[in-house]
Amino acid sequence: MLNDRSLTTADDVRARYVDIFRIREFSALFVAHVASMLGNIVADVALTVLVYQRTRSPALAAATMSLSFLPYLLGGTLLSSAAARWRTRRTLIVCDLAIHRSAHQGRLTA
Repeated sequence: MLNDRSLTTADDVRARYVDIFRIREFSALFVAHVASMLGNIVADVALTVLVYQRTRSPALAAATMSLSFLPYLLGGTLLSSAAARWRTRRTLIVCDLAIHRSAHQGRLTA
């Protein structure tokens, strides 16, 4: 016979940040994500500064910065349902490889 004490609910068990970061895979993934996001932010700001330096147009610089958020807006709204059905690890690897390939091609043509 089960007693009430043997059953745990979500309210009884709470994960703390310390507990989550003790998982090595999560910590590595979190650090990689933070580094990737910082790289994206630096690239967006650098591109905006470059556009301003070349054109001296605040409007074009603002448009450049605004358009840098477009992939997040469209990707989040249009691809979120598809991403929920895909395998997470494979999706992350394919997306990272696609980003690195496009960045590499950009360096070759620039």
